[in-house]
Amino acid sequence: MGVTQSRFHATIEITMNQDKTIREIMDKCQTDEGFRQRLLSDTNATLAAEGIAIPAGIKVNVLENTSTVIHYILPPAPQAELSDTDLAQVAGGRKNYMDADGHWHGIFG
Repeated sequence: MGVTQSRFHATIEITMNQDKTIREIMDKCQTDEGFRQRLLSDTNATLAAEGIAIPAGIKVNVLENTSTVIHYILPPAPQAELSDTDLAQVAGGRKNYMDADGHWHGIFG
């Protein structure tokens, strides 16, 4: 099952809005090995204890690079083709059509 757009955007928002706090947590990992291990083993609870609210249904993974393991993060896989309803929401409900004379028109619906 893929990541939904709303969850993806929630994740981006968490990252952007709490960037300073995340940096502070990363700094703490460098000086507190117990905290580092808790963050790796029970990420959501550890972040919550640090004041970072993770939306329900979102799981955060923290990975640790080593001298022999490097992690690359892939973006979410493309979703299936959007339905007409989804497209209407993205386009603000505007529907374009060409009349018999070849002129383009837009209506809002």
